[in-house]
Amino acid sequence: MVKSSQSKLLIVAYLIAICHFTSVSVLAQPGFEAIFDPRFGQLKTTLSVESESHDSRAIKGSAEDMAYHFEQLRLSLPIKQDENSELAFRFQGSVMDIASDVTLPDTGEKFPDHLWDLRFGGLYRKNLGQGQFWGLMADIGSPSDRPFASFDEVSLNISAFLHKPKSRSEAWVYFLNVSNNREFLPWVPLPGVGYLWNKPNQSRGLIGLPASFVNVAINENVTIQASYFLIRTIQAQINFAITEQLKLYSRFNWGSRRYFRDARKDDDDRLFYYEKKVTTGANVQLSENVVLDLFAGYAFDRFYFEGEEYDDRGDNRLSISDGPFAGVSAKISF
Repeated sequence: MVKSSQSKLLIVAYLIAICHFTSVSVLAQPGFEAIFDPRFGQLKTTLSVESESHDSRAIKGSAEDMAYHFEQLRLSLPIKQDENSELAFRFQGSVMDIASDVTLPDTGEKFPDHLWDLRFGGLYRKNLGQGQFWGLMADIGSPSDRPFASFDEVSLNISAFLHKPKSRSEAWVYFLNVSNNREFLPWVPLPGVGYLWNKPNQSRGLIGLPASFVNVAINENVTIQASYFLIRTIQAQINFAITEQLKLYSRFNWGSRRYFRDARKDDDDRLFYYEKKVTTGANVQLSENVVLDLFAGYAFDRFYFEGEEYDDRGDNRLSISDGPFAGVSAKISF
């Protein structure tokens, strides 16, 4: 089963690469740091792949155990860019290959062998001059054990944002998000505001709601990064630059994934997976365009449940015992 799903994901990656790798650019920075970058026309084509394995561990309160292998592929591709506007295509595909015979405790249904998350979308930014710009991000996908089996397994995520400079190194940002697969309040429009700053070689970040991030340089070799998104998405990381080509890091993150299980009884229910992880890794710059990341760590406080929201975390719940994991990722950009 694991080999079958891995082959499918590799086929997707191959087809996308063949169709799009002749282009010369896409977003080199993920998330907020990319969409609020005041520079235009400097996007890069980026392809990243990740593979992560978790050993078999007991399921609490059950005679069964569970192991899983996670694979992910991301592609960013510019369609058009100049000093006035940018348009980029984005694809993200991931799969959790799960090895377990466990059944969901409340409904008695077999737990899925594969959980997919396939998303297609794009980013548009328009430069209004004098550091002011606006943009849109959108994607449509299907996080499910049977992707795109019906409209009930389709996810939609749309965000609009506006960047208004306060000074050369400061700005106010405003955004609005609508999503049917947000951790909380699906389909409810979520507004946001934040204060953005960038002091080269010192610190940069965004302080606001519903999201914040910060990157602080302790000295030329040590940096600290942290990010937060409502309600239970947290990451903190410390980086040590050993040489220009080698960086070591330690990281804590708490996050979740959410899926629309095809056979669920209530269309409003989602299959939630929560986990906390501590990770140590080595980031190796193999060339100007290729970065390799080797990592290992320990996952804990992890569980699945099926319901409409976090308050339903006792429904169809499976709690997985703590355990180690290891993985590798690679990123190509040009």
